[in-house]
Amino acid sequence: MRRFALLGLLIAAIAIIGAPAAWSVPVPGTNVLYTLDAQFDQGTLVNVNHDAPRNNQLQLNATTSTFPFIWVALSVR
Repeated sequence: MRRFALLGLLIAAIAIIGAPAAWSVPVPGTNVLYTLDAQFDQGTLVNVNHDAPRNNQLQLNATTSTFPFIWVALSVR
């Protein structure tokens, strides 16, 4: 019983503070600044657009839609 309590405390501490590897390892890649319509078109826009008359900037859609993906929780329960 005491072992499970200690394990739960350790998991809660990692969730609050973060895993040590999370803040010590840099993420590889290149920083990119998207500012033009052609650059926005390279990705997938979800609930935003860059329609006229406000080109070259992202703006929220008047109506929202669902995401094109789902999150599924993996649980032993």
